[in-house]
Amino acid sequence: MILVNCAWRQDDIIKALESVKIDNQNAFKVVKVEGIRIIFDTLFEDIKGVKMARESIKKIPGYQALVIDVVPVVNNNMFEGYNKLLY
Repeated sequence: MILVNCAWRQDDIIKALESVKIDNQNAFKVVKVEGIRIIFDTLFEDIKGVKMARESIKKIPGYQALVIDVVPVVNNNMFEGYNKLLY
C-alpha cells in the first residue's frame, strides 16, 4: 500500500493513479480517503509503487502547484514507510 498526502485535486490524483494498468490490471486502487490522506492498494513493491505514483501524478496538468507527499505503508503503518524512504 502507499499513502498520498495532498489536500487539493484529490479526484485528479485518484483518477491518475487508478488509470495505471499493468498486464490489464489496475496497478492502484483507492482504499480510503481521510482528509488529506489517500491510501491506495498497489500491485507494486513499496518503493516501486511510490516511484510509479509520483510519475503518474506528474502527468496531471498543473501538478507543479500541488504539495504532495507519497510514501509506502509498511506493516499498516505510514511512519514505517517514511523510515523506509530514508534508509
